[in-house]
Amino acid sequence: MTIFDLSGRVAVVSGAAQGMGRATAIALAEAGADLVLVDRNRDGADATASAVSGFGRRAIVETTDVSDPEAIAHLFQKVDAEFGRVDFLGSMGFDRSTIDTAKTTDYVVKVAEKAKAAGLDMVVGGAIAISSIPELQRMAATHLSRFETRKVAFDAEGLSNPNLPRGLEKTVLFELVWLKNKREYYGEIREEDTSRIKMLERRAEQILHMPGSA
Repeated sequence: MTIFDLSGRVAVVSGAAQGMGRATAIALAEAGADLVLVDRNRDGADATASAVSGFGRRAIVETTDVSDPEAIAHLFQKVDAEFGRVDFLGSMGFDRSTIDTAKTTDYVVKVAEKAKAAGLDMVVGGAIAISSIPELQRMAATHLSRFETRKVAFDAEGLSNPNLPRGLEKTVLFELVWLKNKREYYGEIREEDTSRIKMLERRAEQILHMPGSA
């Protein structure tokens, strides 16, 4: 049993052959999602697909070059034909130096154009900082509904608010409090059964040493 039920959902994960991409794909499969695994490392992606199949989920592997817009368009044509939908998209192969470039914003703007034409919301998120505001404004000039950072979602209209930089700074404080509360909550859960576990361990030890025990 998982905390999140993603049955019937479809996720596209790039960088899926190893590391965080592989771990993310397996976690999504465990929660019930089908996967499209994208990586130039075919053998590694096939290994991830095998792990996904172990949870009874479907997985297809594509060796798409995610730096090529035409290749990405072809990828999603195949995804649409195979599954007819995408609920999650994770790119695990880009580091900060790649994300903070005009080239990446160009990709996002192209997606915004397509979302606008299809009448869909356009939402972006991640570690958005004050330095991200000009790029967000560039996206909003085409189409942007909301943006999210540090567990806080902002309406795109907030990009014209002069207090936005201060608001983004406060998201750091919010996430800090959120993480501390999370740590405290799970810490209590971890310890709440300690005494009962010790009692059962003692009982199990006695049972194992009883005459006739296997």
